[in-house]
Amino acid sequence: MSRGGRHKDRSDGPERKCIATGEVAPKRGLIRFVVSPDGVVVPDVLERLPGRGIWVSADRAALDLAVKKNLFSSAARQQVSVPED
Repeated sequence: MSRGGRHKDRSDGPERKCIATGEVAPKRGLIRFVVSPDGVVVPDVLERLPGRGIWVSADRAALDLAVKKNLFSSAARQQVSVPED
């Protein structure tokens, strides 16, 4: 039972929160991004790069919203650059 008194279904695996939509979802529906040493946001599809993961829904609208509102910098707690592609 979780802290809220509900039973959690753990069959979906670990969950992460999208920085654009705020929704909590299983990792398989999200894309992990990390900040490189030179301050550029890069996707980490294999989830093996070092650093704090920034998770965004695997949806073009969510990704566009994260870029438009500069949410990558907020989540990374530093100024970062996002490549055009």
